[in-house]
Amino acid sequence: MEKYNFGNAPNGKSTYRLPTVAVVGGGAAGVAAAAECALIGFKVLLFDEKDRLGGRYAGSHPATPPRGFGFRKNNLRHTKVRNPNAEEACQHIAAALTDGDYTVYLNTRITAIAFDNSDSQWNVKDDEGQTYTADVVIVANGTGTIENVTTGKGYDIDLNDTHHHLGVEPIGVPNILVIDGPEPPQPRFFARPLDLVEAKANHCQDYVRQLEVIGPAALFINKSMWTATPNTWRSFIASLGAFNQGNHEFIFPEDKGKQPKKKQTSEHNRTAPAK
Repeated sequence: MEKYNFGNAPNGKSTYRLPTVAVVGGGAAGVAAAAECALIGFKVLLFDEKDRLGGRYAGSHPATPPRGFGFRKNNLRHTKVRNPNAEEACQHIAAALTDGDYTVYLNTRITAIAFDNSDSQWNVKDDEGQTYTADVVIVANGTGTIENVTTGKGYDIDLNDTHHHLGVEPIGVPNILVIDGPEPPQPRFFARPLDLVEAKANHCQDYVRQLEVIGPAALFINKSMWTATPNTWRSFIASLGAFNQGNHEFIFPEDKGKQPKKKQTSEHNRTAPAK
């Protein structure tokens, strides 16, 4: 099978578009993922049902951030949380969005997403009936799912009832990442509460890069090669450090109804932002 790079695929598969990413949830995980994707040039749509970014630290009954709270990566850390409290946490999270093409939709609840096989995109609908399109959906709303999720085959699923490769990629559902699912307990001595958030955000960036390289496609995990959620905090972070192209498959929009094809290794190398 030929390698397809930056839209040079034969047989009418030459259409190329830069991926658009929809992030559902404006807490630390969602904002970090949005910032990482926007940083390298992807168009990002960030939705949150509250009136400000901050996730669990926003709202009328905010949580108290843990000791050591704060991003550690330079491209995300633009303020310091000197005295951990909800207000400083919200400001710190919101400040991570500084560069790139992103739009933030506050007071907006996403109620349904449906994958369209014909163009390998998600139709994302909010509670007022407005519809947006995105190549990848990232779920970070604190529930692990969205009310109505319709796959390209036309059936509805609950993302909480599916297995997830590395705890973030639902099996059998293309172009979607869930970054607020169950996590192993954090070691008491581990004073870096957002390290796993940053690792998941990096994985989101790497995942979307696959569609940047290959062009519009439905990207799947090979069902026989998926890996369960790592059972320790450190192993979880380590497992997300490198995107394994060998256990992924894809279907071009023109290949609707055919079996997924094994993902080919790309010559495009990612340069990680400096920490």
